[in-house]
Amino acid sequence: MREGEADAGLRDAGSDTEPGDSLSAEELDVLTVGFTQIRDQEPREDVANWANAVLALLQDERDRRR
Repeated sequence: MREGEADAGLRDAGSDTEPGDSLSAEELDVLTVGFTQIRDQEPREDVANWANAVLALLQDERDRRR
């Protein structure tokens, strides 16, 4: 996705798939572990909050798949 489209919250209009559909369950697990480590080890609150936001999106993706 191009930076301008990402900044505008746009994605490929021709695509009917969710962005998370390209991730396997294993990849979701790996991302969750990585962002949990970032959140737990990061002393800066803004970075920890960012990691929490990503973790929430990953959880939303897991819930959507159920």
